[in-house]
Amino acid sequence: MSRGRYALRWAGWGGALALALLPATTGHERPSTTLGRLLGPIGSLAATVQWVRVDAALDAGRPERAYALAELALALDPQTTGGWLHLARHFAYQRGSPEVEADADRRTQWVRRGLAVLARGEERAREPHLLRFERGLLLVHVGLSDGAVPWPGGPEAALEEAARAMEEAAFLHGGTREPGTGFWVESPPKNDADE
Repeated sequence: MSRGRYALRWAGWGGALALALLPATTGHERPSTTLGRLLGPIGSLAATVQWVRVDAALDAGRPERAYALAELALALDPQTTGGWLHLARHFAYQRGSPEVEADADRRTQWVRRGLAVLARGEERAREPHLLRFERGLLLVHVGLSDGAVPWPGGPEAALEEAARAMEEAAFLHGGTREPGTGFWVESPPKNDADE
């Protein structure tokens, strides 16, 4: 290989690395991880392939391999809400179920692990309100589980946390409280002429 080609190759890789390391813009125009920026538009496709591999590893009884693949999929496309939901639901509803985990304290740990995934996703996903709403649904499940998933403060505390999470989800989605009713309604779109 000639020196010119060698130098050009390194310059190309250096340019790609420099672009990948640029800070992510606000909003959701660009992937927020270095790996996602490096892969660009094929990052989402690569993440989809990883999720298929996650499910295959779970089906094969290799959960630790599946969790490593899930983390890779989330790094490839952290803005897709579905990946965060998939992993959190797996932890809370599958691994945290009495049919899979006999120990009640371990079930609570799996639910907390699912909640942690949702919290991480809220910082990165395109639709954080859906993840906060899922947090509420998960806590309703805990509160109505007849003690199958022990919760500090009991079922009442879990249901109170669920109600808060669902209110926060409505707020994140742009809702407001209807005066005098306490009900959440969708806020009308802002018109620039109104300001």
